Amino acid sequence: SAVLRYFNNLVNLEEMTKEVGEALGADLVWDGGQLEGQEARKDREKLMEEMCKESAALREVVKKYPWFVTMLKRARLGELSRNKAVKVKLECVEEKEARVIGNNLIPCLKSRKVIAAGVDQWRLQNRSVGELFK
Repeated sequence: SAVLRYFNNLVNLEEMTKEVGEALGADLVWDGGQLEGQEARKDREKLMEEMCKESAALREVVKKYPWFVTMLKRARLGELSRNKAVKVKLECVEEKEARVIGNNLIPCLKSRKVIAAGVDQWRLQNRSVGELFK
């Protein structure tokens, strides 16, 4: 609901819980459950930018890691690509690596039956994502 989304967007990174994170993730992927087959690439990219501005937690992450928006855009586009491990430290990630890390999410999710297992594979395969989870 819009009310729940409003309050979830107020949660900062330090106060983030698993439940709020899952709700935020669902909103990033499904736009509040309103995913339409006709959405354009620009619309999906714009949604990522808006969500990063609206969510207090995402604003904190983007402030520290500006490439994070690029990674979310690539992951949200959901284009199936060849999975390539990225072993770069979190503080060394740039736009190029962010695009590859974002592209790696979909193959990881498709290779597992459970979403959490796919995300775990993505975290283990991409060093910087693992560092974000700490």
